[in-house]
Amino acid sequence: LAGASFRGQDDTVGRTEVIFLIKPTVVKDEVLFSEAESVRDGIELARIGSRQQLLPFSQTKLVASHMSKAMGHMEAGRHEKALWWVNAVLTLDPVQVEALRMKEALTGERVFWPASSILKEAATDIIDAELSSGAKEVQP
Repeated sequence: LAGASFRGQDDTVGRTEVIFLIKPTVVKDEVLFSEAESVRDGIELARIGSRQQLLPFSQTKLVASHMSKAMGHMEAGRHEKALWWVNAVLTLDPVQVEALRMKEALTGERVFWPASSILKEAATDIIDAELSSGAKEVQP
């Protein structure tokens, strides 16, 4: 009686196929690269802007990290990327002396420090206006 209940055997064979279709698409590397750079820059600017309210020691650490990246790019000859990181530093700390000097070296232009007072800025604007109007009168 016990042998009859274990006598049966049932085997099933199943077959499944997986098909991968490869469809080539040609994308120009320059277009793809420029779009990726644009998106990356936008994300990085948003990230830096959101960090404006950091604690001072955290902001200082972030500035040091960005300056390190800028120096690395400058030493490697990638001046555009170095300038981008310097601008990121100046966004966080507009009076960072090393960043201002590096920006001057990268752009070849004199970078002016932010004015410490509204009165000083107004006086400088008036003097500049007078000097530029005086220079026009002297020329024939």
